[in-house]
Amino acid sequence: MTIRIYNFMVAIAFFMIVALPAQSRDWGKVTVVGADQRYDFRVELAISMEEQARGMMGRQSLAPDNGMLFIYKTAEPRSFWMRNVPIALDIIYINEDATIGSIVAMAKPNDPTPLPSDYPAVAVLELAGGRVAELGIEIGDKVEHPAFKYIERSAPQ
Repeated sequence: MTIRIYNFMVAIAFFMIVALPAQSRDWGKVTVVGADQRYDFRVELAISMEEQARGMMGRQSLAPDNGMLFIYKTAEPRSFWMRNVPIALDIIYINEDATIGSIVAMAKPNDPTPLPSDYPAVAVLELAGGRVAELGIEIGDKVEHPAFKYIERSAPQ
């Protein structure tokens, strides 16, 4: 009987460590506003250093209207890579005025090559590879998310 209880407790501990974090992810909504359209995406938020370091690593799929939003306090040059990411992604770098500053379309899976932003970015939106082209998302499009109102802005020059 003691072995059964032990096995049961191990199974519960395993469930709590593995399954619950996946269910308790922080989700939000991002809207990309183009000249003629608005596109809503359900995004997992990557705010902590650990969440940002992990990113999409190991993900085997990404629904067309899902993504991941990386949020930073200040705008800085950013660079992402695709190491341990087995699916193609579109990487959208967002300026501090909440517009798209640069796009890396169809980033190659598992590629460790750095993919830098063209300008300092305060956020990065990752979408399923090909969605940017499919929807006609472009540099200069507006990106809406409640967190953007709390971002520190650079002093005007």
